Amino acid sequence: MTLRLFVLALLLAAAMGCGQRQERADLIFVNGAEPETLDPSIITGQPEGRIVNALFEGLTTFNAEGKSGPGMAESWTISEDGKTYTFKIRPEAKWSDGRQLTAQDFVESWKRTLSPETAASYNYQLFYVRNAQAFAEGKITDFSEVGVKAPDNGTLEVSLENPTPFFLDLCATPPLQPTPVETIKEFGDDWVKPSKMISNGAYVLEDWRINDRIRLRKNPHYWNTKNVALKSVEVLPISVATVAFNFYAGGLADLIVDKNLTPNALLDELNPATAAIPPRYVLDVSLRSSATPLAIQLNSTITRYNLALTAVYQLRDKATSNVLVSSAVQRISSYNVSRQPYADLVASQTAERRAAQEVATEIRTMLAVEFARMPAPT
Repeated sequence: MTLRLFVLALLLAAAMGCGQRQERADLIFVNGAEPETLDPSIITGQPEGRIVNALFEGLTTFNAEGKSGPGMAESWTISEDGKTYTFKIRPEAKWSDGRQLTAQDFVESWKRTLSPETAASYNYQLFYVRNAQAFAEGKITDFSEVGVKAPDNGTLEVSLENPTPFFLDLCATPPLQPTPVETIKEFGDDWVKPSKMISNGAYVLEDWRINDRIRLRKNPHYWNTKNVALKSVEVLPISVATVAFNFYAGGLADLIVDKNLTPNALLDELNPATAAIPPRYVLDVSLRSSATPLAIQLNSTITRYNLALTAVYQLRDKATSNVLVSSAVQRISSYNVSRQPYADLVASQTAERRAAQEVATEIRTMLAVEFARMPAPT
């Protein structure tokens, strides 16, 4: 009798497990290492950044041409001296729980990022704001002296130390994205768990199983949700190249997006100098465009230090032309942005950057055609 009950219990558990299995996500990609956190203020790695940028959105966001455009702010004005930005928060901007997102949310979020107790590694991206560095270093303690104000719910005024031509680009990066400060106060570090996280981006955190997968679901309260093509996305934390390739080759993943996950045996074939098929280049993979079935959007990451290009190499069998592998590896282009003032680079629009933009436009078209030919996930 005891053995019979034990077997019955096993069968019941198996049946319950099968009943709870989720449908395949619209897009599944291998992301590299397990994220340490999904807190925009304190993330430091690319794997975290790829997820956070789907969950949260700043005043601006990068468009298909890799330029910063309207995000949570629908418009803005810049003073003649280039030191004062006035952002208008779009009326339809909301948190994922349906609450209105306001200018004050940005004030509180930037304060948290700059606060010494937060210990944000990238808080320096806010140091262009007047007195932000002094506050972060504890030289002043009154945050009202920092150059960010919310005169009303729909207006955010930012005063800079000096003219900063790339400030709108910075406004699209995680350290400047809004976070639900009241939720963080209530739950502490646990606020990033699926049952507690409140976000404002194209997706919400549906599930996070450590060393298994992260599942994102389309955010119905996102201001631009009608243009979010994918209803669900799964992120696989795999950090072993052979395992990542097996997931892709076996149809368990659609993309590999970490540069360190290219199998050594394929490096020669994926080398642009020796590859049988010329590589396709793209600056990033976004989850928001509705231009193609797999929602591929060109994006760029512009910082004070470098302009990074990401190459998506598609290796085809010479005999059958079947796609064998699609792995994303990061290729740092030698634009040497750090060797000259960034403001000069923006102002002059150097030949390298113009060339990069032209290549980006051409390759976005090539990639869209390539993915449009691929069958939809089954």
